[in-house]
Amino acid sequence: MFAKVKIDIGSVKIHPASTSSERARRLNRALIHADENDLAKRAQKKAEALARRKEIERERRKAIRAAYARQRKAKRKPNTQSSAHTRLNEELPEDVEIGGDRSNRVPTFQDMVENRQVMSMFRKHVTEGDNKEIHNMMQLYNEVESYFALKDGKTKKEAQVGSIAKNYLDPAGKRYTALNNEKVTARIAEEKDRPKSPLLREIQKTILPRMEEVFKEFIMRQAEEFGMDPSDLATMSQSELAMRMGNDQAMMSG
Repeated sequence: MFAKVKIDIGSVKIHPASTSSERARRLNRALIHADENDLAKRAQKKAEALARRKEIERERRKAIRAAYARQRKAKRKPNTQSSAHTRLNEELPEDVEIGGDRSNRVPTFQDMVENRQVMSMFRKHVTEGDNKEIHNMMQLYNEVESYFALKDGKTKKEAQVGSIAKNYLDPAGKRYTALNNEKVTARIAEEKDRPKSPLLREIQKTILPRMEEVFKEFIMRQAEEFGMDPSDLATMSQSELAMRMGNDQAMMSG
């Protein structure tokens, strides 16, 4: 009922079974290839997101220029020649921001310390960078500011200054912050667990340059990621910054 099939064993190529070490090598090569592909995709997404942000920023600037042009036209009297300043503004290239004498100065930590959104972003930057020194300096600076902001009597101020001395100024403290200033360190040793207000201000001045250095690196990088000038960050409201952060995350994941 069934036909017999003859198989020529000699024509079939038989591969020996893979050893465990060969299988491990193949798996390792596959994992490396997958990691490389993942990194390439993430880099491509980041580049695309940056390009989109720059395009959005260009469109925003064009809209601002158009709005200023309309305002100038509405204010201009009939048969009145444009002033030299107006003609100059009209001839400006598209990538120049207008609206007064704006400085391109990079905003400092002290400029932005009251901006909760920027400070939150900076804290995240410092934490992700695992920079314990700057993290402790930030906390110390803020604790001193909190001390000076207290207006509810002597008891709370004493408790606050005691906490600062114990946690940040005592070498055995949990968040000990080395100040690298012999004069200030000597004064801390004299005043011990009750540093006075002038010394607290000196401590802030001592740690500020290092904080400003790291903050400048952060703000420059953040401005580049947003596709805008660093000076623009100083003029943006906290809600605008929060919205940009949300858009940035959405574009990176999209």
